[in-house]
Amino acid sequence: MMNLDLSTGTFPVGVSQQQSAEKIALHAIAELQDFIALRPDARELRKALAVKLVYQGYLYDEIQTILEVSRGSITGWKQAYDKGNSDSTIDYMRYLVAESAEQRLLIFWDGASYHRSQYGSSFLGLHQSRFVH
Repeated sequence: MMNLDLSTGTFPVGVSQQQSAEKIALHAIAELQDFIALRPDARELRKALAVKLVYQGYLYDEIQTILEVSRGSITGWKQAYDKGNSDSTIDYMRYLVAESAEQRLLIFWDGASYHRSQYGSSFLGLHQSRFVH
């Protein structure tokens, strides 16, 4: 990683702030890609991060670079998230269970059909010790 004196915010001689920021960003992206690759279900993590980044205002091209996914995948994942259905709800619940292994989770169901589905009820039944609803 770049030798940046955090106490003064100075960069090595001959390196501009923009060059340093770009190198730091590339390093951060590489670390994120390594982190994702080590997850048990990297595809689900990429889906969740892609949708989150879209809502945070990142451009699709930026998301493609960061997560190494196609523009079509980002579009499809966002549409599935926006649509809301049993599959995407359970996918997200699986992600929550995996990312918060030591915690109980509080969820609020609003009565949507995919919250009342047999698939959703079965999933919550299997993980009832993890969720308060």
